[in-house]
Amino acid sequence: MRAVSSLFTYLFGNWGDYRVFSAHLLLTTLLLASSRAPMAIGLGAVAVIAHLASVGPFIEVFPALAPSYLYNKVHITAFRVATRPVIVFDARQDPWCNTLVSANDPYFYRYMIGLPPGIGVTMLFGSQPNRPLRSRYVLLDPDPDRWSMGTPTLTTVGPERVRLTVGDWLSLDLKPLVPTSIGQLYENLDARCPGG
Repeated sequence: MRAVSSLFTYLFGNWGDYRVFSAHLLLTTLLLASSRAPMAIGLGAVAVIAHLASVGPFIEVFPALAPSYLYNKVHITAFRVATRPVIVFDARQDPWCNTLVSANDPYFYRYMIGLPPGIGVTMLFGSQPNRPLRSRYVLLDPDPDRWSMGTPTLTTVGPERVRLTVGDWLSLDLKPLVPTSIGQLYENLDARCPGG
């Protein structure tokens, strides 16, 4: 019964882990379709029809996603050249001091493979983060159209210091490091990492 109910309650779209769910959905649909029970065959048919109905929208949307999956050495190299002088991996530091948090959808960009080895990447989305945010590096685009969690406000606090606030749930003291093609890179002064 859980498998059947999940067919109708699972979240599809940007927030759904459809890659994980798709194998189970396919197997369940095949099992339902191969059953002798009329109810199971009917459920399998409903699942197949629903997915056939989504072929048109899929064909329209998929070409726009293709550039996200293409290897582009020029862009990766440009990101690496821009970030290598300011993002430094140090194995002696707390792991959070070797972490970059990405704050805008799609959160993980293909250019990030240009980050130094050992630098972790985490995403900031959903609910209120633990305070203070512990990642040393912050990659974000303050353009309100790129935020799904509220309208950001970027305020200059000093010559090399800005404060980013989003509603009443996020407030960060940041030091601008370098602009990149996917957003501004900052050092999170709230992380209290050595050298920061």
